[in-house]
Amino acid sequence: MPELPDRIATLAFAHGADRFMIVGRHSLRSLMEAEIGQRRKPTLHLNADRVDVDYPHTGILRRPEPAAFHLSTRVGWRLELVGGVHDLRADLSELDVHTVTVDGGMTESAIELGDPKGARTFTADHLSHVEIRRPPDVPVRVVVTRSAAHLRVDGRHLGHTAEVELQSQAYDLHFPGYTFTFRRADRVTIATT
Repeated sequence: MPELPDRIATLAFAHGADRFMIVGRHSLRSLMEAEIGQRRKPTLHLNADRVDVDYPHTGILRRPEPAAFHLSTRVGWRLELVGGVHDLRADLSELDVHTVTVDGGMTESAIELGDPKGARTFTADHLSHVEIRRPPDVPVRVVVTRSAAHLRVDGRHLGHTAEVELQSQAYDLHFPGYTFTFRRADRVTIATT
């Protein structure tokens, strides 16, 4: 796959995901490679620069095998996580992730972001027990529109609060940085690596 710096691909999970990794890889010659195990395989659909991953419904039980999705670093990415996310380990430090959208909540997950090449956004309905890290000196703005409990942002700790907005001193919407917008955040940490 040729390097196309203005190209943006999308990885979308339509009905939730559990026990999975997302990692950027320089060595990929394709848009994405996946290790999905042998049991309860998802259906994968590719349409132009969009990959849709649809896991079969598993009820309240965890999937028996973890999965890994390796994404090319040669393009920018949008991540759409719909239907709930549990136990995600995402090393996005080598990727240019333009947007992360979580619809349905995320629990017990860890995400490492890289140096943004512009203003980047991360939106979610509800996060619980989630840690998000980014490189030092990358400014952030954090907005919680409904409620936060035990929210930590760069060493600041908020016990319980309704709406809250925090930002780094160097944050500017028109320059590289991350904007995080959550409806609810419970035991969420946003810090530097």
